[in-house]
Amino acid sequence: MKKGSTLLLPDDFLEINYNLNEAMQHFLIIDDIALIRMVTRKMILKHYPDAAFGEAENEIQAMNLLQNGHFDVIILDLNMPNSKPTPIIEYANEHRPGSSIIILTSVDEGYGTMDYYQMGVKGYVHKSRQEPELMIAIKTVLGGDIFKSDTLLSFLNQTQFFQPVFYPRQGKKSE
Repeated sequence: MKKGSTLLLPDDFLEINYNLNEAMQHFLIIDDIALIRMVTRKMILKHYPDAAFGEAENEIQAMNLLQNGHFDVIILDLNMPNSKPTPIIEYANEHRPGSSIIILTSVDEGYGTMDYYQMGVKGYVHKSRQEPELMIAIKTVLGGDIFKSDTLLSFLNQTQFFQPVFYPRQGKKSE
């Protein structure tokens, strides 16, 4: 098979880019919208021309790919019909601990974002951001670090002053 060629697997509706370079990065793009998967793949190929790809449009396809392959970076959408991100994240963390997960979604950064980081996600990028933010996130997680966008850091800085403070309840003293 030629370097950079694409093989379509009609039974699984998965598209995988096969390259023969052993040092290449392996990406799994999980999103229900084919156009998003294609644009994401093209962005990554501009910066990682020898990259190999697995693509899934739902949780079942993603789990099949994770069971049978190694991926350096998993790019995961949060909102897919009939699919939940949590089982994918948990499976990848347990069975593919060398994989770094980046959430690429239309869900704004907020309080729930930190739950994903606590689950082991290494990055969170909003789909409205420009290409450089996703590429910085990928480079960051491939380097073994955690990516937090400027938007998320700003949110965290603003909300740290509004965290609830709980004081121990004072019991009544019996006389």
